[in-house]
Amino acid sequence: LFFHALRALALAPPQALLVITAGGAIGLAGFPLGARLAESAGRRRAFLVSSALFAAGSLGYFGAPRFAGDPVWPFAAAFAALAPGGNAATTAFRSLAIESVPAERRGALTGALAVAGAVGWIVSMLAVAGLAHWFASIGAAVAVLVATAVPAAVALVSIVPETRGGAFKELPLERAFADAA
Repeated sequence: LFFHALRALALAPPQALLVITAGGAIGLAGFPLGARLAESAGRRRAFLVSSALFAAGSLGYFGAPRFAGDPVWPFAAAFAALAPGGNAATTAFRSLAIESVPAERRGALTGALAVAGAVGWIVSMLAVAGLAHWFASIGAAVAVLVATAVPAAVALVSIVPETRGGAFKELPLERAFADAA
């Protein structure tokens, strides 16, 4: 992200660092935002809305040089959507996925989701690099990935049941703590 800001957007290193750092700080708000949205609107809807924010931010981030002569503000705005959108989508999807399996499998699923996230990041970077070479444009590469990711996200949440509002199932461990108190 930083090198794209330097090379493609021709930002000075202090500008790029400031925008990336500020965007990252703003991105932290995505975690509680995703959790709140998952609780109020439902896990599936929260995942789709925050994924759309991430996709729009990604397109704007990599397309910022085409939108304005001075890309600092479009770049900053796009990154301010990309970072919290991605974090909110991660939170909402993990809530949805974890609540979709029995309690005794949630720890293993949490670990698997963390590994899948890391592998997914690597695969997406390789895909962007390959497509950017193919199209001679990182913006076109991101557009292709967004165009495939959006239908994939919709398909994914259509097969996973909504878990918001489900009844809490008392587990033996919680019962043991309640009895001890």
